[in-house]
Amino acid sequence: EELGWSRTSFFLAMTIRSLVAGVTAPFIGPLHDTKNGPRILMLGSAILLAFSLISLKYVHHLWEFYLLIGFLGGITQIGAGGMLTQSVLPKWFIRRRGRAMGIALMGSGFGPMLFPVTLQAVLTFVNWRDAWMLMGFFTVIVLAPLSLLVRTRPEDVGMLPDGDMEPDNTSMEGTKPSVATEISLTRHEAFRTSAFWFIAAGVMLASVGLQGFQANLLPHFQDIGYSAALGALAITVYGACSVSVRIVWGVLGERFQIRYLLMAQTFLTGCSIVWLLVMPGGNTLLLFGFAAFHGLTMGGYFILHPMMVADYFGRENLGGIQGVLRPFTTTATAISPILVATAYDAHGSYFWGFFGVMCAYFMASAVIGMAKHPRRGLQAQSVLAK
Repeated sequence: EELGWSRTSFFLAMTIRSLVAGVTAPFIGPLHDTKNGPRILMLGSAILLAFSLISLKYVHHLWEFYLLIGFLGGITQIGAGGMLTQSVLPKWFIRRRGRAMGIALMGSGFGPMLFPVTLQAVLTFVNWRDAWMLMGFFTVIVLAPLSLLVRTRPEDVGMLPDGDMEPDNTSMEGTKPSVATEISLTRHEAFRTSAFWFIAAGVMLASVGLQGFQANLLPHFQDIGYSAALGALAITVYGACSVSVRIVWGVLGERFQIRYLLMAQTFLTGCSIVWLLVMPGGNTLLLFGFAAFHGLTMGGYFILHPMMVADYFGRENLGGIQGVLRPFTTTATAISPILVATAYDAHGSYFWGFFGVMCAYFMASAVIGMAKHPRRGLQAQSVLAK
């Protein structure tokens, strides 16, 4: 408000951020597979992110905001953030991959929930410019030391996935330990599988709801008769359910086929939007029921999608493969808010925009169902079974 920017202009920075992340991901992604790449990328991203946040103190023009939050923010999103979690963490686990990712992504889910509260608390003591500067200093103070602890894979420090130990050949009395083995596909080998393209199409369709749907939930709640406070509380319930259930989805991913779980997750998410579309205004129980159901289903997407990629293509080249998948998701998250807003402007309600998101989830479920496990992945599973 102080700078006279419209909300459209402000949120355009988020679109730029997504597009920059999508463009740079195929080039930065393979660095996550090198021995020192993730550590260097996380340190560089921490410094770059801190610089962009601190520099917001001195912003007066919209292009400066787009440069700092849109362009630089998009680069840091690939250098660290979700890309780091999806590319490096699965290298450390095979049998326990689901619960490990569930715990890690619970943390990343709590971050966006706590950030607005933390920022609002800081704003009670300083103005918004100084608040961003303080957040920048806090970012580099916390992330820079943590980046020095990052290792790409357990083999780099003489360990094996899941904490397994090498057999002790000097002892005849010791029991044989469980050593995880896996066959990994290169990025080019993954391209040649139909599974890669079905997964790419499926996650792109599923990503339509990440921005276009969720960013418009509160205005929709208000349009159908709920107060802003009640709508905000429902969104908090959604976030809490989404975060808390992630480890459950992770454990399920260790016990059942990922493809069928992701099919079920996207289908149930589509069903949750059906609930929203037929839900009348003024019924608080139905409102919170939708928020809880949608959160419980969406929590699985953040776990199962990266688990499926690691399970299908192996550990060694995850950064390169995820880097090529990222443009599919960022394109969807960049254009979906525009499509939903256009539908709202044309019809005066969110019904048809949300109906399109619902269809995207049902289509994602069908497409993911066609992503059969690659042959080399099946060979890896047979080795593990032995």
